[in-house]
Amino acid sequence: MRSSSRVRAFSRSASPHNVRDDTVDTKPLRPLLVELSQDMDRIATGLWRGDYDLIEKGARSIANHPRIAPDQLAKIKKALGQQFEGFMSMYKSIHQSATELVTAAEARNWTEVLRLHEQLKRGCTGCHTAYRGRLRPVLAPKQKPNRN
Repeated sequence: MRSSSRVRAFSRSASPHNVRDDTVDTKPLRPLLVELSQDMDRIATGLWRGDYDLIEKGARSIANHPRIAPDQLAKIKKALGQQFEGFMSMYKSIHQSATELVTAAEARNWTEVLRLHEQLKRGCTGCHTAYRGRLRPVLAPKQKPNRN
């Protein structure tokens, strides 16, 4: 019944299933990215083993990841200004690649799995390259030492 399971979209505009906002989990960006990194590792392990189910599990987790917490999304928008639309475009592209990777893994289409995995990796590293340096200080500022 895997093919009947639904992939939850992260934004209303990109959702083929019209997921209501109040049903979608949110999470701060850093813990979210840690989970996404673990999901990418799961996909890579699945590729090495030729394990479609493991690839699908990792890709589905990425496709269904919680949204960025609204307070952090506001900080991102403020920090990036006009580049925020580019950030969101990359974010949506990564989600779409993961969604398509789920379908390819379900279909046991190795060629598409490999192509989509590369596309997903390029999306992730492209976003990190473009935005990590500007967002890290805004979302995780260095804390002053506690002097008690």
